[in-house]
Amino acid sequence: MNKTLQVDGSGVRISVWYVCDPVKNKACKKNTCVHSTNGNERHCDRTSHIQFAMLDGEGKPIIAMEQLTPRASPDVPEPP
Repeated sequence: MNKTLQVDGSGVRISVWYVCDPVKNKACKKNTCVHSTNGNERHCDRTSHIQFAMLDGEGKPIIAMEQLTPRASPDVPEPP
């Protein structure tokens, strides 16, 4: 769930990372998943896909982190 906001006339990309539910996340190979017993480097516990997010007690996705990335120029289009 990435989106672009306009801040003072310039674009800022907000990347949202959710706490991953490894049971839901069938697309992930889990090479670095903290829940995996196969990976050597087990440090990942996040997903950028809201549909794979763990839910809180109210059924809302749990946000692990939001990252702001300013665009180089307002004239440069956002990457896909």
